Amino acid sequence: MEKNSKEAEWREVYDSDAGHFRAMRNGIVSSFVVLLISFAISFCFSKSILDFILNSGRQIGYEFIYLSPIEIVAQQIKISFIIAFVVTLPLFITQVLIFIKPAIDGPMIELVKVFLFALILFLIGAAFSYFILMPFSFNMFYQIGLETEITAQISVQKYTDLYVALVVALGVVFEIPLVAAFLSTLGLIKSQTMCKGRMVALIIIMALSNIITPTTDIFTALLVDVPMYGLYEVSILICKHIERKKEKLSSCVEE
Repeated sequence: MEKNSKEAEWREVYDSDAGHFRAMRNGIVSSFVVLLISFAISFCFSKSILDFILNSGRQIGYEFIYLSPIEIVAQQIKISFIIAFVVTLPLFITQVLIFIKPAIDGPMIELVKVFLFALILFLIGAAFSYFILMPFSFNMFYQIGLETEITAQISVQKYTDLYVALVVALGVVFEIPLVAAFLSTLGLIKSQTMCKGRMVALIIIMALSNIITPTTDIFTALLVDVPMYGLYEVSILICKHIERKKEKLSSCVEE
């Protein structure tokens, strides 16, 4: 009798875990199906999207060429995949959140808030790159090229790769406050330490901005330096807020 009860208990655990993993597998499969459908739809509009990207360079004065017979098609495929990935990413993340939810204390809504906060920060960074950074940077690079009296004939691949890289890079950079909040929650960084390290942070930010926008023009460099340092200050405020919440929680527990 005892043996049967143990077998039943083991079977219940196995079935629950198996069902959990089966649901995760089905969710991943459905996500890949959505990815393929999104890719197919994006590819139908890839020519218009590529023209939209290249028109931003044509308005400055660039003349585009392609150096390989498949370069145009390859860029359309790459753009379609990136768009499909961005569209499907929320679904993938949702599946991961559903999978890890049983191991996490607290309501699911908190995870959703974190995801939305990360998405908003990324979109702000991407918009900053598109509307502010790239017009100034590409125009400046073009003007420097004019001084050499060399015709600017840019490879379609090089331009679109740089275009996408800048959008993604600034989107990731704008995630700094979220990373700081995560590290502060784990107790790995303190707002006081960040305040003392402002000068070091400024030097690192200036170095990173030179990597993102390799230019000697101080105005273009400031376009990146100022927002990045502003994100650092925002991160300090977020860390202070988290620390205050921790102090209130600990005081409530002691009472």
